[in-house]
Amino acid sequence: MDTLLTVLVIHQLVIAYWRGVWEIFDVQVLPLDPHMSAIICLIIAYTLHAFLCLLQPVANVFYRAHSSRLRRWALETFTFFIANLISVTHWRGVWLLLNHYILPDNPGLSAAITHSLGLTVLWLMMCGHSVTVAGCGVDGQSPSQEGCLVGNNYMRLFVSQPPAASTIADLAAMNPQTNSRPNPGEVQSKF
Repeated sequence: MDTLLTVLVIHQLVIAYWRGVWEIFDVQVLPLDPHMSAIICLIIAYTLHAFLCLLQPVANVFYRAHSSRLRRWALETFTFFIANLISVTHWRGVWLLLNHYILPDNPGLSAAITHSLGLTVLWLMMCGHSVTVAGCGVDGQSPSQEGCLVGNNYMRLFVSQPPAASTIADLAAMNPQTNSRPNPGEVQSKF
């Protein structure tokens, strides 16, 4: 049911949101000059991103401090509203610049080049999953340590310490048939 709800309802609403914001920019931000409109979108995106970098740690502190679902929901909703706006304006800016600079007279070849280059570099960076939608969750229900934080942790994965021995032991203790831990009081059969 979660998959059906996510694919058939939530993803459609995400697409409607993206289209709406994109079209507002198409109509309101220099509609006759897509090149300059793209540059303005990137300026907006990078400015908002700088603001979001400052906002996230503060919002996370408030998120951890409040146990009220309404307050946690409001904090995450506001933080991710900014993050979502950044995503659309950034995509639009880069997209329009690619249309302008990468073989503008041959859109088919331009699309093939950007598709191939983007996917190949993402694969080489081992982050091809970044292309997909991030999944679905309920605002205000994130674990306290993750609340109001956008998951940008690529570099941390390469410089962080190897997993602790307890983590490896925890993984080894998992039941391979159900991919879950056995109950503490449950007797394990060796057969």
